[in-house]
Amino acid sequence: MSFQTSQTFWERWSDFVTRRSRPILAVILTLTVFFTFCLFRTRVGTDFSDFHVKDSNDLINTIQYGFDEGSYLYIVFESGSDKSLLTPELLKQQFRVMQKIKENFNVRTRSIVEAIDEGLRRNKGKSILDVTDYSEIGEAILALSGPRTVVDLEKVSSHFLSNPEAIDFYTKFRVAASVAGAGGGGKLSFDIPFVKAIRAYVQLEAKYTLDEEKEIHASIRDIAESSSTPELKLYAISSEVVIYDVDKQVRKNAILMGLILLFVDIFFLWGEFRKGKEIFLVLFILATSCIWTFGMASLLGVRLSFLHIIALPILLGVGIDNSFVFGRRLSEERKKGKVFSEAIRTTFKETGLGIFLATITTFIAFLSSALTSSVAGIASFNLLVALSMAICLVITITLQGAIRMEAEKRFPSPLPSPSKGEGEKDSLPSHRGGWSGLIQVKAIFDRIYLYLNKIADGFANLGSRGVTSHRRLILMVSAVFIIIALISSLGIETEFDYGIFLKKGMPTYLAERREVKYFGRSRAGYILIEGDVENPVLLEKMKLLEDKMVKYPHVEKVLGRANVDSINDLIYKMRYSLPAGASVKEIFDIITNSEETGNHVLDESYRELASHMVRKKGDHYDGLLMTFFLEETDANKTQAICDALEKDMKSLKFNEIPGIHTRIGGGLISFHLEQKLYFRNFVESFFITLVMNFIVILAAWRKFWQSLVAVAPIIVAVILTLGFMPIFNIKLNLMNVCLGSIIVGLGDDYPIHITERFAEGRRKGLGKLEAARNALSSLGSNIMACAMTSIFGFGAACVLAMPVAESFGILISISLFFVFVASIFILPVLLIGRKNNSVAAPAMTCREDIC
Repeated sequence: MSFQTSQTFWERWSDFVTRRSRPILAVILTLTVFFTFCLFRTRVGTDFSDFHVKDSNDLINTIQYGFDEGSYLYIVFESGSDKSLLTPELLKQQFRVMQKIKENFNVRTRSIVEAIDEGLRRNKGKSILDVTDYSEIGEAILALSGPRTVVDLEKVSSHFLSNPEAIDFYTKFRVAASVAGAGGGGKLSFDIPFVKAIRAYVQLEAKYTLDEEKEIHASIRDIAESSSTPELKLYAISSEVVIYDVDKQVRKNAILMGLILLFVDIFFLWGEFRKGKEIFLVLFILATSCIWTFGMASLLGVRLSFLHIIALPILLGVGIDNSFVFGRRLSEERKKGKVFSEAIRTTFKETGLGIFLATITTFIAFLSSALTSSVAGIASFNLLVALSMAICLVITITLQGAIRMEAEKRFPSPLPSPSKGEGEKDSLPSHRGGWSGLIQVKAIFDRIYLYLNKIADGFANLGSRGVTSHRRLILMVSAVFIIIALISSLGIETEFDYGIFLKKGMPTYLAERREVKYFGRSRAGYILIEGDVENPVLLEKMKLLEDKMVKYPHVEKVLGRANVDSINDLIYKMRYSLPAGASVKEIFDIITNSEETGNHVLDESYRELASHMVRKKGDHYDGLLMTFFLEETDANKTQAICDALEKDMKSLKFNEIPGIHTRIGGGLISFHLEQKLYFRNFVESFFITLVMNFIVILAAWRKFWQSLVAVAPIIVAVILTLGFMPIFNIKLNLMNVCLGSIIVGLGDDYPIHITERFAEGRRKGLGKLEAARNALSSLGSNIMACAMTSIFGFGAACVLAMPVAESFGILISISLFFVFVASIFILPVLLIGRKNNSVAAPAMTCREDIC
């Protein structure tokens, strides 16, 4: 389509929306009311499964529902004084808390205090609530910690008792057990080992939905925290509680973020236009776009997570950019003495294509990112933003004409004097009379905006001087920064864990800090074996694999062996051997049906233990689960361990066992294992969206070099941002992976509008240099206002009170600033090219005039 055809289209569109302004407004208002009611159906809720790939979710669900390995909540008991948590009075408080939890909820619990109570009932016929002497408690513990449970005692001391105090705890009882076994007579006397912290486990049954699990976990936490005393402090932590708090923060801070965005938008709108009518009009357009977007999302059943809320500053950023460009150009046309209808017609003709390209490229950027993402949560976010861009475009190009025409009919504005030059700024109005307080505030805002305007003009002047006499210097300095950023970007690290959502002030933050302090950041990983598992060869290979895991770094060790839970442990404890031809099914049946105590320390039966290790379907067993525990590791170390597991399983020929297939992952290590996928999606989405936008711009402008130049500031900004991340220790996380598509989507607005104004100058007969300088002088403050609203808007994402949101807001703000600077300095240099054609170019009527 030629440029002349494009202008004709926008002129006709202007005629349509201004002549049919009332019906258009009636339709839009009706739909807005409808979508407003839809907002009341909006669901806010984060689900970590939305940020896993499908295979990981399948594995997690299989482990959770097939082996009872999910939805754990950890309660940390901490002594608030120098008293050990094993003193009778503090044990009683812990026991009452566990009783209260079990009375109020249908849960399973695992705790040392309950095991001690069971030991007392068996050996003394009394409850822990009836005991005042620690020696009786010690005897109960001794009864639970027999010589066959040394490994269990080691494991429990690591995961249930704070270290290093736990060492003293189990050492004394091992000695006591040896004395008793050697025939030591008389009543044993026990000193109270000092234990600062104890951890208990609470597990829900697998019948609840995620929302129910979050509510129950939060209620259990409330019970625990309400039971805290100065001597016994309680904390509760789980992934469900974390996302419960995240959702609560989102609901609260989404309103705060909206208010901040509103304030920022009003500030820059007032500074740019100084007219209440103009401010109201733009805010009405933005509000309508927001209502349509989130109302339609609610209608489509989209569940809004913490990530979806970020669509708000993106939508407002694009919407206000378009409004700035349209409103400023309309003001310029009016200053030339044109009547309103002719001014708005010219405005549509000159800015319509730019607004269309700026919005549609953003739409394409997020749509292509959604289609290429393999993570449902990221794809859903990108689709929501793409939807918002489509709505923003429709609302903008209809309301800009219709509502302005209706406002002009009812409140006609006087024809401005044409004496002011194009791009000349209004002076600050004087303030007399009225409310002195408001006048002073208004004066302060005016003064601030005046300074910002001077800064914007300063940038524009620097850009103009740069394209005049420092083009080579600009390119050389840019090349140096790009090279430094590329080298720095090689040090980018990733961070995928629920800890990135925690920040001081959140209820779960202190609980997570206490858990890590006393018990480390231990993570469970899983090896799932499915198929024909009733095979003695498989069990032998599992033993060999466990032996090989001793050599792995960062795998927890117990008595010189890798800390691995598997069915082999239970077979060993029950003193079974597996001779040739042994019926594995019969042995599994004995274990899974036995109510004998299998873990004396926690008083768990073999049946309870087996429920986490073996799965039965009908008359046959079809699944085994091996659980291994990792010390605090990063994603790269976790990936290395899992790679080593796959390699050893291959060398042991697991894949050659008939009817067997295996998977590794599950639990919190899933995020670690998926980090490469996230980074790959990050790179893919950036390049795909960049290429797609380039194609769209090329199709509209029909000039290869011009289109390539328009995306250059985005490429520069992304490279500089990636180089910025390692320097300031900002890691790639769940939200930052959206960086590429957001910068491509939002960042192309500035170069598109500047390039459009440059092309307009060329059509009017200006040389390249004059056209570039005219574009900078006329759009400098406008583009800076657009950039500042988006920068402050994304900065407002920091109020979501999560580290992951803070780093996201910082990165996007910095990236948009880089795009703005590149658009002011690098873009004009590239537009002029090697030849500085300062001779006026003849006016032309098609896009071929862009050189």
